[in-house]
Amino acid sequence: MSMHQMEAYIEEAVRAVALSDLPVQHKRDLIYSLFDMETYGDCGFTNLRTINEMLACKYTFVFAPEEMHDYGERRDFYDRGDTGIVKENDVYIVENDEPDSPKRIYVDSGTPAWDAMVKSGAITGEGALPVRLIDSLTVLKEVNPLLGDILDDEYIREGMMATAFLTGAVDDMNDEEVQEIMGMSREELEDMAD
Repeated sequence: MSMHQMEAYIEEAVRAVALSDLPVQHKRDLIYSLFDMETYGDCGFTNLRTINEMLACKYTFVFAPEEMHDYGERRDFYDRGDTGIVKENDVYIVENDEPDSPKRIYVDSGTPAWDAMVKSGAITGEGALPVRLIDSLTVLKEVNPLLGDILDDEYIREGMMATAFLTGAVDDMNDEEVQEIMGMSREELEDMAD
């Protein structure tokens, strides 16, 4: 299965979590866990696809370069003249080529840059609380109902199934969970895997 399908599933899952009525901290934990799950596949950098949703639920934070905790030591990095997206370590810089468009530095929860920004007092409140990694099976069980009809899309469903296989969540499923999450019996699943 294509990793693009996995990326699409994670993107839709992040969006569904962010737009849900779940408490903010649980949203942050689920998003952190979804992006961790994405690392099991050969996926590209997809965070910007859902940046508005991640900003709204206090998972991602945006700063001007001079607001960064290490601006003094890394000024050359933050002030570079590139346009587009530059990702290095745990921050990503977005600058478009429009005149007077401000450069923005994005920091995701759970990263070393986030930790440093929390310690510096730049991130406070709910967004300053540590995120917790949730096991993949629990994430699938909580997120898939939030997706609703989106999971009827074959492309998204294949991405969800790839995620379940690659993260090992499928190995932890009992027969009832295989039916509920994967939409087939264990025998059908094993036949498909062969």
